[in-house]
Amino acid sequence: MDVPFLDHLLLRKNQTRTLVHMSRESRWEEVKNAFSIQPRKEYKHLLLVDDVITTGATLTACGNILLNGACDKISVMGMAFAQNILP
Repeated sequence: MDVPFLDHLLLRKNQTRTLVHMSRESRWEEVKNAFSIQPRKEYKHLLLVDDVITTGATLTACGNILLNGACDKISVMGMAFAQNILP
């Protein structure tokens, strides 16, 4: 496949604490302003990949930033999904 890998497009503005033992609400709050991009709509469709999807908070935060400044459409892929054990 001749598909570019863009490891520079999404930037972490600040370091977040580990999300492992956080509640669902805490995870969303922790990552909601953690990412940024250099705004420029130059991609039609991006694939956003996460290693483990637990609540979707990180994917949602990143996806919203990308849709607002880098692309028109996003597909999401997770390498693993955590069981729903969070409060």
